[in-house]
Amino acid sequence: MWSKLTQFPFVRELDGFDFEAQPSLDRGQIRELATCRWIAHGDTVLFLWPPGTGKTHLAVSLGREEIRQNYNVQFVTAAMSQCWPRPTTTAR
Repeated sequence: MWSKLTQFPFVRELDGFDFEAQPSLDRGQIRELATCRWIAHGDTVLFLWPPGTGKTHLAVSLGREEIRQNYNVQFVTAAMSQCWPRPTTTAR
């Protein structure tokens, strides 16, 4: 049900993430993100790593945790954001 509501491409959980395959990631920092305190502080999280490094897995698993904590979640990829209308300005 969650993945349908948020349009997640698949179901993933943080416990299933292979931190051994990504040794540069700070496991504690990712666990801290899962507490969702960053949302209460009005912060934004953006994962910028090369393809195949687990960005989507982390985004989906953190999104599912946010839903469990009663936050609204919107899943957006960089490709999807290209379809959004851009703000317009008028030169004077």
